[in-house]
Amino acid sequence: MLPRTLTVDVASRDPLDMSADTLVVGVFTGGIEGPGVESVLSRLGLSGLPVTPQFRGDIGQHFHMATPDLAVSSVVFVGLGRMVATDEARLRQAAMVAARDGKVSGRVVTTLAYVHSSPDAVAAIAEGFHLGATPHRRITEQAQQRPHLDHVTILVPSGALADAASAVERAAIIARATIAARDLVDLPPNHKAPRDLPDRLCALTADACDADVHDPRALERAGFGALLGAAPG
Repeated sequence: MLPRTLTVDVASRDPLDMSADTLVVGVFTGGIEGPGVESVLSRLGLSGLPVTPQFRGDIGQHFHMATPDLAVSSVVFVGLGRMVATDEARLRQAAMVAARDGKVSGRVVTTLAYVHSSPDAVAAIAEGFHLGATPHRRITEQAQQRPHLDHVTILVPSGALADAASAVERAAIIARATIAARDLVDLPPNHKAPRDLPDRLCALTADACDADVHDPRALERAGFGALLGAAPG
């Protein structure tokens, strides 16, 4: 399930005037500055972003920098890949990469939606933070004890606030379903035998729908021979 402490919302403000633990901004391949990067570098007195083989703005890369002179405590530059290829899927992945950074915790502000501010893009970013902040059931206990990401504010143009807020609400539902499915996949087989799955699925959907659970005799009468044949495995 989604962490109870994780909240994702939207706002339209200057990111450098917001008090937060971390600001997440995007960088395109080749060190091309995404929205919000130039103002961060200017306030830090830097003429450009340091580009190295370990961080050049490619998908999956990120670079963490402490910013004691800003309202935000640190900045995470996260790779978006080639500028012309940036889409909702890459924004989702960038948000996941930022959320999984072991140094990112507490309150986060991000300008990723300024790359694309459509409702689908905002939803993808919100999903990415939810999914990245929720560890897989199968990962080590030490990784599960990393600092919690509590609050994410996605910055959008003022004219997009209403649609963005709806998109964030929708994203939370999709992320919750994705995480629930992921947790079921991660369960060892001896914890998800056919007799166990109905209880788990009914618990997940109790607030959304009614469910009928059929026992082996009912399935046999209905002709579900293939299903019954696979179940013993």
